[in-house]
Amino acid sequence: MVSPPDNNAPGEYKISFTPPFSSPPSAAVTQMFHGKLSPNLGPDTRDNAVIVELTAAYMLVKTGDSLGQGTYRSFTFVVVGPQ
Repeated sequence: MVSPPDNNAPGEYKISFTPPFSSPPSAAVTQMFHGKLSPNLGPDTRDNAVIVELTAAYMLVKTGDSLGQGTYRSFTFVVVGPQ
C-alpha cells in the first residue's frame, strides 16, 4: 500500500509490504516524467526519486523537483526479497 508517511512531508511516500519480508529486501526507485521532450521543457536530471529508508515492513521514498524541493511526483519502484 502506498500512503503519505506519518510526518506527511511534501514528496514523501510510504510503501507498506503486506505481508512483510522476512528480512530487508533490495529495492530501486525511478521518477517518471509524463511529458514531451523539447530543448526548453522536459525532465531535469535534478528531478528525482530516492529511497529514504528500507525495512522488511516498508519503504520510504522522497520525490523532488529541479530545485531540490520535496514535491509529489510520479515514480516506479521494484522490490525483491525473501518472503
